[in-house]
Amino acid sequence: MNGTPADPRSLTRRSMNFGQGCPGLPAHACRIEAEAGGFLAAIRGHFEQLREELIADLPHDAESEEVRALQALHWPSQEELLRLDERLLARLLSTYLIQEVLDTLLPHRVEALIAPAYAIDSVSTLQISPATLRIEGIAYALAV
Repeated sequence: MNGTPADPRSLTRRSMNFGQGCPGLPAHACRIEAEAGGFLAAIRGHFEQLREELIADLPHDAESEEVRALQALHWPSQEELLRLDERLLARLLSTYLIQEVLDTLLPHRVEALIAPAYAIDSVSTLQISPATLRIEGIAYALAV
């Protein structure tokens, strides 16, 4: 948080009005890093479901740049996509699955958080490589 390491047990995802900010409250820059292998294994089911939904919706969603790119790559698995195009995988995760991504990384209920606690409100950057997942965004302090 703001360049200082924070205990992961102090972070959660804002459950309502995600991305809408909190006027009047100070915003805190946050960065989350995780080992990519474990994260990808944990989110694999969400990615596979998304891929199937995008295939089914293709007649209606063919204008999406991400969908066209996936189709051009012949609808690769998550692991294949990481190998073929890390940036496309990052765009898919941040565009279609950001709440699932945060819930996978931060499965904490507000009641279980330790102080000082923060709720992530928005994500500005998501990067993934074979080794690391990095997310940058804005969080707001919670009263716990």
